[in-house]
Amino acid sequence: MIYGIGSVYGSTDEKLGQFVSSNIACIGWERDEAPALHQLLNRIAVGDLIYIKSFPASRGLYIKAVGVVTSPEIFNIPGLGYGRAVKWVWSATNGNDAIHLGRIDDRYDNMRLGTLYEELGPLVQQRVVDVLLTPAA
Repeated sequence: MIYGIGSVYGSTDEKLGQFVSSNIACIGWERDEAPALHQLLNRIAVGDLIYIKSFPASRGLYIKAVGVVTSPEIFNIPGLGYGRAVKWVWSATNGNDAIHLGRIDDRYDNMRLGTLYEELGPLVQQRVVDVLLTPAA
């Protein structure tokens, strides 16, 4: 499975650097605030792919990091929330390095606006796999 996850908390607090440096991907919501997100977090398994994304509706999808889930445990990280251990294979060093896929006409935008979702779009799935398999220069 491939999952997309956001890294901006409260619309302005970017956590990309903390996710990458801590080898983690988290949701910042408590269980009682977002039970569906916690159900989805529970479904993620070792070996699943995860990418950090941003999705400004007017500009479309950006990929900010790509990695592989490495542990079956869910961790509670102070300041970040609940998450999974991830070996980040590639990450943007700043917003200018993010991979811009733009608007994708596949009617899945409502999902990409969210905090965490299973990525089912073939074009995005292929791009995530390409990033994972392309050796760093």
